Amino acid sequence: MREQVERAVSFLRRRYGAEEFILYFQAFSNTNAPVAELARVYDEGLSLARFRGLSVATRPDCVDAGKARLLASYSGRGLDVWVEMGLQSCHDSTLARISRGHTSGDFLRAYGILKEAGLKVAVHLIFGLPGEGYGEMMETVAFVSRLDPDGVKIHNLHITRGTVLEREMRMGEVTAPSPERHLSYVIAALERLPPRTVVMRLTCDTPKAMLASPRRFWPKAAFADRLEALMRAQGARQGRLYGAGA
Repeated sequence: MREQVERAVSFLRRRYGAEEFILYFQAFSNTNAPVAELARVYDEGLSLARFRGLSVATRPDCVDAGKARLLASYSGRGLDVWVEMGLQSCHDSTLARISRGHTSGDFLRAYGILKEAGLKVAVHLIFGLPGEGYGEMMETVAFVSRLDPDGVKIHNLHITRGTVLEREMRMGEVTAPSPERHLSYVIAALERLPPRTVVMRLTCDTPKAMLASPRRFWPKAAFADRLEALMRAQGARQGRLYGAGA
């Protein structure tokens, strides 16, 4: 961990002149250990630089009250603490289809535990999952919007090499949305999300060597530019349809 943190801090100082940082435990399920072990890991990471925030990504089935209390204790130290949690879809049939290992009910339970502890929660969603069309995706957005989340991260479906999804793609059973299609999904979602919700991500990245589909997609900055231009042209804005039942 020390090498990773020091390398990242050095890069951010050189590139942006940054002096204060957020410690982000991103990959895998970062609450999947006993509370004492988690405290040791978080404390070690926080000791390595001048951190103002702590962000921990995890899954609904790796959250309990003890872990939520531990994370909330870092807020008492003056840190801005976020928990990022993957829902991906509110449809249990989809979650089973992609072997997520949790249900929408598990997500609601974990979300309630985290909010009861006073934590900020960012919800992860994937648009374009197998078997889902526009209607199913907007049902998931409505499900999340009712929770009034602090943040949302939106991902376009990526199909990686060597996976079941890739085999199904080769057989014509699964496709990944084009950038144009994903753009339309994102605009529809933004209009239905609460105005106060922080939109933390619009698209995702996978190393090209690992990515089977989509092979053609706009860079993140280009996607954001097109999103802004199209929303302005359409008169669209985040929250315009929030609570409208649309």
